[in-house]
Amino acid sequence: MIAVLWGLAGAWFVLPFAGIELGLFAWLMYRVNGAAHHGQLLTITQSSIQLSQGRYQGSKTPMVVTFARKGCVFTFTQTERHWQLPICALHCDGQHYQLGSFLNLQDRKQLVSYLADCGLAICRNRWWEQ
Repeated sequence: MIAVLWGLAGAWFVLPFAGIELGLFAWLMYRVNGAAHHGQLLTITQSSIQLSQGRYQGSKTPMVVTFARKGCVFTFTQTERHWQLPICALHCDGQHYQLGSFLNLQDRKQLVSYLADCGLAICRNRWWEQ
């Protein structure tokens, strides 16, 4: 709106920059909207662990992998001075899947405590901290 007013006032050279700004804004909104539909679902049973991850929109189906519970290990990796968020990961059959990369610190800690409450083994690099 402001660029149109400047264009009418004779400063027409601002119009291409306003178009670039609107295009960039639309592209960023598209990317944020796509990221908002990304999710993970972890299903834990007595004998297996199933991980579904991907975008939950339209006809797209998320990726689903199932592992035997016995061979799976969960890791919780923290940085030395807590400069970055800790990483929670699932390791099964030589494969590595990061869990909750879109979660904040409190939710990641809640995820790890929930996994521990389910009786799953969790390896921590800083085991002396809780």
